Amino acid sequence: MKLRKPTILRSGAVFLFLGILGAGTLTMHHLSGSKSQASDFAQKLIPVQSDFIKLSGGYQIEDEFVGRLEPAQQSNVAFEQNGLVLSMEADEGDRVQKGDIIARLDTQILEAERTRLEGQLQQVSSQLRLSVLTEKRQIILRDKGHVTQQKADEASLNRAALEGQKAAVVAALKSNEISLKKSVLYAPFNGTVGQRYLDTGSVISAGTPVVNLLETDKPQVRLGISPEAVKGLKTGQSVEFYADSQTLQGSILAIRPDISQQTRTVSILAQIENKKDGRFGDTVRLKLPRHIAASGSWVPISALSEGEKGLWVVLTLAPQEEGQSYRVTKDAVEVLYTDGKSAYVRGALSEGQRYISSGRNRIIPGQQVTLAKAS
Repeated sequence: MKLRKPTILRSGAVFLFLGILGAGTLTMHHLSGSKSQASDFAQKLIPVQSDFIKLSGGYQIEDEFVGRLEPAQQSNVAFEQNGLVLSMEADEGDRVQKGDIIARLDTQILEAERTRLEGQLQQVSSQLRLSVLTEKRQIILRDKGHVTQQKADEASLNRAALEGQKAAVVAALKSNEISLKKSVLYAPFNGTVGQRYLDTGSVISAGTPVVNLLETDKPQVRLGISPEAVKGLKTGQSVEFYADSQTLQGSILAIRPDISQQTRTVSILAQIENKKDGRFGDTVRLKLPRHIAASGSWVPISALSEGEKGLWVVLTLAPQEEGQSYRVTKDAVEVLYTDGKSAYVRGALSEGQRYISSGRNRIIPGQQVTLAKAS
């Protein structure tokens, strides 16, 4: 019986050692499993692209105003007198310079009248020379007492009447000369013939339009500007217009002092400096920057999803204690302005807050995500 006690003690020590070994093995296995599970969990998180909220006190927009291209001058060119159109020297689309001939009237009647007046002038001039000689003789005879004062007065008055007739004929010849000059129609300025109204052989009265002439050297733009925007403009200011993918340089010629009752806009007139091939009537746009004071932040359109009651949602990221993951939350925002790529939003957003900038369609609030490497 005395020999069994050590044996029992040795057996107990062996079992104790095996128990400690087993416990340690289980602990190591548990720890290893926890690390593996954490690693697997991190690997299962969806990576997202993110950015930081940058708050601003306002944003700038571009107000766009539309106008029409028009000529600096436009005239229905016409003769100042009646007549028969002898020839047309300009047709639609022709470029003309100031002083170029556009049309001619038949001048046969005027030339015949000039010939008659020249003959009449010669006749009156001859009669006048004779009356001057007669007057001198009558005065000499009167002084010698051979004729009465009546004869001398009649000679003087006859000479005066002939002088009047000569002056009238000279004036008629001057009028005839002017009519002959005005039988040729000249371009009053450089431009392009827009429309031709008459053909050769037409009998016209004074003022009948012959062609419509457009000045094309310096086209102009007339457009209506809002009263708020026009406050930043002044005569002579350089501005940029846009038409047909072209940028046109211009300057403001005039700003009207009144507001249109129909459109509630202020009309301005501007001159285009670098467009000579435009079509009058083309649409021309003027963009003017305007600052809007409103607290908010710019976010890409891809960061927004539609919310309730006209609001939009931005998915924000709250960091978790592990440091490797973020919990997705949502913040309702109001879209104040968008330029097609980004939106200026207002809501319960804070400076430096991280949000999902793209890929929101595969994320829901409450989900845990990780950051993509690009973030």
